[in-house]
Amino acid sequence: MTEKQETAAVSEDNRGNAGHNVAEINKTIAAVANEIVSLEAKKAEIQSEITEAKARVKGLGIKMADFNAALRLYKLSDEDRNSSIDGLRTCLEAMGIGAQGELFGDQPAQAA
Repeated sequence: MTEKQETAAVSEDNRGNAGHNVAEINKTIAAVANEIVSLEAKKAEIQSEITEAKARVKGLGIKMADFNAALRLYKLSDEDRNSSIDGLRTCLEAMGIGAQGELFGDQPAQAA
């Protein structure tokens, strides 16, 4: 076997196709490519619908960053959400930001 033939044989082995039916490989690759193209089209359609839905919230004067933060919390389990809200409370209090308790449904402190 010449050096050129050895290189070609090694290259064929490196592609992982040794002993496989090339026609079946080509068929599978084409099917997967078509499937991905179809899924990407669906993904683009869904993303467009999400953008339209968020635009309705933005139309109410809500900042998207605020909505996205609330949505992130909304998606969490109750336990994880409570933990995140506790963490936010701690951070807000440490930073001395506004009426933190009111932000999370706590009763404001009564003046004596």
